[in-house]
Amino acid sequence: MPTISSSQLPLPLNWQDFETITLDALKIRYNDRNFTKHGRPGQAQNGVDIYSTTTNGIGIIAAQCKLTFGTLTAKAIQDEVAAMLKEANLS
Repeated sequence: MPTISSSQLPLPLNWQDFETITLDALKIRYNDRNFTKHGRPGQAQNGVDIYSTTTNGIGIIAAQCKLTFGTLTAKAIQDEVAAMLKEANLS
């Protein structure tokens, strides 16, 4: 019997589909329907593709969808977070 961990899902056909999958996953993970896509193509987003001002006391949760091949390193994530904080004048 297949399980989630032994299954292989097809790759999204485009970045818009990937953002939508990520949006839905965040809504489920945090049980929060307030998540929304941030901005439009070509518009400055300051490193944030999806966000929510949560109602469950966590505060603001933001996500950036990034096309990455191979291993995603902790340093790559830290660099992206630092760039977003700098852009938003929060660093």
